[in-house]
Amino acid sequence: MICASWRRRWYIDGSSTCRQDLGFELLEQRTLLAADFGDAPAPYPTTLAEDGARHEATGPMLGPTRDTESDGAHSEAADADGGDEDGVAFGPIRVGQLDATVTVNVQNAPAGAKLDAWIDFDGDGSWGGPGEQLFDDLLVELGENILLFDVPSWALAGETYGRFRLSTAGSLGIVGAATDGEVEDYQIVIASPAKTTGQFTSARTITTNAEQTESVFAIDLDGDGDIDVLSASESDDTIAWYENGGDQAFTEHTISTSADGAGRVFAADVDGDGDIDVLSASALDDKIAWYENDGDQAFTEHAISLAADGAVDVFAADMDGDGDVDVLSASRLDDTIAWFENDGNQAFTRHVITDMAIWADDVFSVDIDSDGDMDVLIASRSNNTIAWYENDGEENFAEHVITDSAEGAESVFAADIDRDGDIDVLTASNRDSTIAWFENDGNQAFDEHIISLDALGAESVIAVDLDGDDDLDVLSASQRDHTVAWYENDGQQGFNEHTITVSAAIASSVFAADVDGDGDLDVLSASGGDNTVAWYEHIAQQYEFSDLLYTAIEGDTNTIFHSVQVVRSGFLDVATSVDVVLIGGTVTVGEDIGAGPV
Repeated sequence: MICASWRRRWYIDGSSTCRQDLGFELLEQRTLLAADFGDAPAPYPTTLAEDGARHEATGPMLGPTRDTESDGAHSEAADADGGDEDGVAFGPIRVGQLDATVTVNVQNAPAGAKLDAWIDFDGDGSWGGPGEQLFDDLLVELGENILLFDVPSWALAGETYGRFRLSTAGSLGIVGAATDGEVEDYQIVIASPAKTTGQFTSARTITTNAEQTESVFAIDLDGDGDIDVLSASESDDTIAWYENGGDQAFTEHTISTSADGAGRVFAADVDGDGDIDVLSASALDDKIAWYENDGDQAFTEHAISLAADGAVDVFAADMDGDGDVDVLSASRLDDTIAWFENDGNQAFTRHVITDMAIWADDVFSVDIDSDGDMDVLIASRSNNTIAWYENDGEENFAEHVITDSAEGAESVFAADIDRDGDIDVLTASNRDSTIAWFENDGNQAFDEHIISLDALGAESVIAVDLDGDDDLDVLSASQRDHTVAWYENDGQQGFNEHTITVSAAIASSVFAADVDGDGDLDVLSASGGDNTVAWYEHIAQQYEFSDLLYTAIEGDTNTIFHSVQVVRSGFLDVATSVDVVLIGGTVTVGEDIGAGPV
């Protein structure tokens, strides 16, 4: 058993040419007839025309059954190719969950095999988003392999799809042919986080030493089953991580003090070795860098670019669908959005998407048009623009402006806000203090809906199901009013504002994660005015009992026992305790008992 924490014409001359060509074509046809294809629904690449994943029917198998077909077929339940989906079994999966389990049954592989696997966590119809590749070139052995993976806090609850590819070679992408092995696609259900009160504690300080901190990110960096925290701070040029001891006591570790003007931090498994690496953007040295984790959280810096003039943002996604992590950047002084193609060995080639994003501030990647590839979304401050760049499948990008009236466009995020099956866009704009979302009509025509006009100096925005009610809420950080707030989605995209704090001085960044491991999502913030990274614990659900009747029998000890039965439902993987507190009451006068308080 292997447990992993989570984590790539010939031409024949002469008179017999036609005969030889015919023989080649027949061999190709025979090979296709003996291939195993996936069966995920559109827009996931499944068919030959889409270069869908396919394996010659030999060698390692996922479970005891492998079927063959001449082409892949899309299926809503990912079951079009018969009953061969018998190699992968999922445990419960919940938004924000660490160490979710999947059991992979490997057959016909006495020397073991290699696994590449993905889940579409954000429901955009692609497997290229951050954190969506679960396993990359992971060695598995004959029999059952119990594997662990983490579910992002921004995952969308409900039905989604996964792809598992087993082969001798490994390092496969979501598309393309393999000379042996098997591919299995699955329909998967992700549960919402725990239902909550929507109320938060006051700030719990992680550090006050991150000088002019600009960015916060949360992930299980050391693979020990709890959420750690990352920060980028501008004045001290520092990228740091804060180790969660399991009791939410955080120990600071410095990754780098040479990110000159550090403005953003991100995390992903850049080298596909099963641990989490760190990325940064720093403006004063024009640097996009990644920091290689050796598995023991010793980090080695690698510069991806030293020419991103005024680099302010970094993001990671598999832009070309080849199974490795590529990197995107936004840089202000050259107005550029670029992506850096990973060759699989962490040599990066720069590709410019646009050099007309005037004072570019933010970059994000998602499949906006649901065609199975990763598009790019940007915010550019000086021209007040939110735009998306359509990927044609060959990583050529066409610009589409969503709005040019987001005054001081600062932050952009994408998610299916209205749960209608397409990707909407969420924005924060600084100068007009606006939080807004843009509704996608399914054909990438966007209608603006205002969430708030009072987020003074709006700086950061994300969407998560914060209260566990199966719709996406919105979190924001705003600088001029020092506020972290959340906007409760009523299920019809009416948003009610709730303030978490008004004391995060020059709040610059907001994030959500299950920091204390209790099944709900907590909130994190970075505030540059007080050099602080903090988290806000989500207060547990409370219930009230009233009008309980107790009867004392003459001659007893005057101790009355009352039992409260608690029945749990929904997601049950998180240990839960229930405290019952007697607040008070009164005693009704009887024949020989006086009235009075309990």
